[in-house]
Amino acid sequence: MIAYNVRTNSEKKRSNKLLNFYIVAVLLMPIIDQYRPFPIRTDYIFCFLGCIVYLLVRYKGTLEVRLEINKVLYLIYVPLVSGIMYSLTPNASFSYVAVRMGVFFVIYFNYYLFAYQLWDFNYAFNVYKIICIICSAIVIIQFIASLFGKSFTMIIPGAQINYNQGLMSDDVIRFQSEGSRFSSFFLEPSHLCEYVCPCLSMVLFSEAINKKQLFIALLFTIGMVASTSMTGIVIAAVLWGMFLYNLAASKKMNDKIAWLILIVILICIAIRLYQVPIIHEQFRKKFSSVVNGQIYRGSSLYTRVFYGWNVFGDLDMVNKIFGCGYQNTGLFFLAKQIGFNYVMGGNVAFMSGLTAILCQLGFLGSIIYFNIVIKPCIRCKDRVVYGLLTCWLLIMLIELSFDSLSTIIPMIFFLNRVYIQKNNNRYKRGTYEGYSILFTSIP
Repeated sequence: MIAYNVRTNSEKKRSNKLLNFYIVAVLLMPIIDQYRPFPIRTDYIFCFLGCIVYLLVRYKGTLEVRLEINKVLYLIYVPLVSGIMYSLTPNASFSYVAVRMGVFFVIYFNYYLFAYQLWDFNYAFNVYKIICIICSAIVIIQFIASLFGKSFTMIIPGAQINYNQGLMSDDVIRFQSEGSRFSSFFLEPSHLCEYVCPCLSMVLFSEAINKKQLFIALLFTIGMVASTSMTGIVIAAVLWGMFLYNLAASKKMNDKIAWLILIVILICIAIRLYQVPIIHEQFRKKFSSVVNGQIYRGSSLYTRVFYGWNVFGDLDMVNKIFGCGYQNTGLFFLAKQIGFNYVMGGNVAFMSGLTAILCQLGFLGSIIYFNIVIKPCIRCKDRVVYGLLTCWLLIMLIELSFDSLSTIIPMIFFLNRVYIQKNNNRYKRGTYEGYSILFTSIP
């Protein structure tokens, strides 16, 4: 481990406002980055600014940086191997390579190295919870309005967006109105659910869960059902299943009875919502998509989950081991004519985050990556960390990118939680002890 010891606490109060602004910006970035007011994505600009925030905080003596060997290895592996693969890819210009390496470095330093150390867990959780409550409430209102033949959108009209090159926000608004899909501020229902699910996880597995937290968890769940996103429903079902398992293992009989009554009510609500024609039709299409391998408009779950494995299977052995280069799949697949037998509308097949990292970094790079992210959590006996890690893995199986904001936000939370416990001298004999201390103070 490489450690840089910096003065602590002396000027901590002076940097609180800056760090709080940074946290709010990270949590709002999944919404902001949907739009493209600049030639460069807003997220990439923010990552660069985030590095500056870190340097300012470090200069003021409020942070200790630990750069572990695995992180150094990942930092060396990706540019080195990707550089070789770029050189073997036709039409990979200098600007093409420079942009992708620049993106890698700013995302790596900002999110994988700095963010979880700059994080104030309680403050970030409260801000995150408020945003998710607002989004879920809007989705439910959109759904109720549709029952009366009314509709409204929270998407900014006439804006250029980072979604399917060439599309404008008006195209998404029209598509959503035709398909009766509700997503609050997000362009897709699945994007909304991927954002809300980690917050649902933290609420459910909090040691301080009470009636207020329970109401919030129900709000999140009903919002995801109303959005008709199969992604959200699957992840929420897994989280509630884990919650029920923990409940069954509990020795408090009164709590068991209360929670079982609650679950029965929740199931009744879900059944009633499923009987609504709009939701029933959406679920029918998505279920048929997964079971029969058929593709329907508005349902890309099957392509995201399964097609990427077919693409990875088409790579030669060298690329399976080392990958084809960071964010190089499009140009590489085009040159090698890989993936075009799994197409939707002439485009290379969608890939999940898990298959994307395998294709881009190969088996070797994937092992290094997962060693950085998952290894710190394995020895952590903490239900909150396990819940967040479960969310992260499920999103990786479904989401289109392994370094997108939908996977980065839960990763920051669980790495921050492990980091705090380790710094509180609770890292003993391979386990972190006393996990309830951190969460009991969360309102």
